[in-house]
Amino acid sequence: MPTLSAEQCAVQPLADAKGRTLKLNDGDGLFLLSTDKAKGWRLRYRNAAGKDSLLSLGVYPDVTLAKARTLAADYRAKLGRGETLTEVRRKERSDTDLQVKTFGQAAAEYNARREAAGDAAPKTLERCRLMFRHSGKLHRRTFKEINRPDIIEVCRALETAGQRDSAKRLGIWITAVFKHAYDCGYAPRELPDPTHQGGTIGKSLLPVREEHRPGLTDPKAVGALMRVVDGSEWIITPAVSRALQLQARAAVRPGNIRYADWAEFDLEGKWPQNDGHPTWVIPLAKMKSRDGNRTDHIVPLSRQAVAILKSQQALTGHLKW
Repeated sequence: MPTLSAEQCAVQPLADAKGRTLKLNDGDGLFLLSTDKAKGWRLRYRNAAGKDSLLSLGVYPDVTLAKARTLAADYRAKLGRGETLTEVRRKERSDTDLQVKTFGQAAAEYNARREAAGDAAPKTLERCRLMFRHSGKLHRRTFKEINRPDIIEVCRALETAGQRDSAKRLGIWITAVFKHAYDCGYAPRELPDPTHQGGTIGKSLLPVREEHRPGLTDPKAVGALMRVVDGSEWIITPAVSRALQLQARAAVRPGNIRYADWAEFDLEGKWPQNDGHPTWVIPLAKMKSRDGNRTDHIVPLSRQAVAILKSQQALTGHLKW
């Protein structure tokens, strides 16, 4: 049964206080997705391969609650008849629709789709939002109005500013938006893909300079470094000093320490699954690789690591992080 009302749709904020995406379910796969840019209708369904897929039904309030329900019911009926919704959408879009769809609209939709899917790390989603801002010169243009030199110009603006890596990432992201546009039917099939004319965008940009920083292998040098780190509490902030101390003793990614939640730690070894040993359990959602064969990352904690964490707990134990 539907759970939404027109009033709920109207008062739903674009994002919560921390800028996170909000979602209101209406039932049978239909929901209203609110990002920091707009509110849009989505329909979740099972495709022919049996996998979850999302279908965009338009932006609220241009598409009302009643209209969204009607569209969702129509698409469910088509699915019941064995039709493929991707092909249905391609047939529905006229040349006029294709000309009206801008790069900015498609890019915002692509970012929202990645966020709604829940399979991208927070750092990846933040990078997508950053790339959206860097591509501002393309936002008002349709896909028919964008050619390869336009894309190269946007990327080289970052390159000129000394951000070669960001320029390369912007080219990759723009290519992904174009692929999304072709897949959704926003760009006609006969329209040449400017992101691959003459090779991928990266081939037209300066190479990224790699700076190799060799690790310390001499035991005396490692000891000297650790003495500096362990004695740095009053040189830098206590929290940063303890983070460096913990990283050396737990060997985890810096991001895992930065976003560590106190709920992830069993400092007393009381959790049954930890066999009486102090342990840090990093959720799978925070790990870089989240394929089906992975599980939560278990980090055994030494007595030195526990001592560091308890010192920090005295300062921030009442907080989430």
